[in-house]
Amino acid sequence: ARNSDLDSTMRSVREVEDRFNTRHHYPYTLLNDEPFMDQFKRRVSAVASGPVAYGLVPRGHWCVQPDWIDEERAPRPRCVR
Repeated sequence: ARNSDLDSTMRSVREVEDRFNTRHHYPYTLLNDEPFMDQFKRRVSAVASGPVAYGLVPRGHWCVQPDWIDEERAPRPRCVR
C-alpha cells in the first residue's frame, strides 16, 4: 500500500473485517517503499481488529524476481521504479 492509497486500503481492510477477521483478529502487514504517514497508520489501525505492522521495503527490492521466472512471459514494466 502507498500513503496515497489510504481510502482504498481502508475499504479493503473493512471488507476483510466484515466478512472474516472480526471473529479471528488476524494481523495485517502492509509494505511500502516510503515510510507510512502517521495519519495512514492511525486510520488503518482503527478499522483493523488485529494488530497492523507497517514495513518499509527499499524501492529497488520490489523488482527482484526468483531465477525460475520466465522473463519473456513476465516483463519488468510491472515493477515499481
